[in-house]
Amino acid sequence: MGVSIKDAAWLISRLDSRDPRTVRADHIAVIRPSLTVRRMARGEVLFAPGDVPNGAWAIRRGLVELSVGAGRGRGIVDIAKRGELVGLSYALLDRPADVTARTVTSVEALFLAMDVRRLLETTPSLARLLLQEMSRQVLETRARIRQLLGRTLSERIARLLMGEAEGRRLTVSQSAIAQMLGVQRSSVNRVLRSFEEQGWLRLSYASVEILDSGALEAMADPGHRVVPIERPWEPPRSTRRSEEGGATSEQPR
Repeated sequence: MGVSIKDAAWLISRLDSRDPRTVRADHIAVIRPSLTVRRMARGEVLFAPGDVPNGAWAIRRGLVELSVGAGRGRGIVDIAKRGELVGLSYALLDRPADVTARTVTSVEALFLAMDVRRLLETTPSLARLLLQEMSRQVLETRARIRQLLGRTLSERIARLLMGEAEGRRLTVSQSAIAQMLGVQRSSVNRVLRSFEEQGWLRLSYASVEILDSGALEAMADPGHRVVPIERPWEPPRSTRRSEEGGATSEQPR
């Protein structure tokens, strides 16, 4: 299915962080013929390890998980939501995927069939936007790993909820959250129940509704914690007694 000028402008604005009404006409003219609308049911695989995607999926609606392994050894690396491009790095570098991309919900996406060489030759400014997006994804992944290191499970879950939610809702199962964090589902459930009891969120089937984002942000960011106040410095007791008595305990030199 072909796409409209509006659809093409939306994708370019996503890459360029600008109003869709102000994107360059030449970018639209180049990218529009390479776009198609893809609608996928829950559980469909976009690509698997060893596949070399010939393009990227720009998510317009729904969620796509990126996972490694299978069965008990399966782990979720990331969950892509609206506005994110899936498969971009593999397409740009022309290299096999090392993860499985599978829809978590029904998904609507714009598929960008990519001829990187043609883009570089004809529209280097557009190729630059795609490279910038790939770099941003790498930096975000590193930042996520860095932010989770040395955190308590409660802090990690709060940070994940605030980072992955769309609006006030995160539409993933507790098992998926556990796989993203590399912990047991029972541990995730215990923390989420605690958050629910405090009125911070509401749990339902494969969904978390955020009720108090301020409380979750405070939990996710140690900088928001109350730091215990240290006792003011006091001189040693012997010196204090001497000062109160008008004499000093030190011998004159």
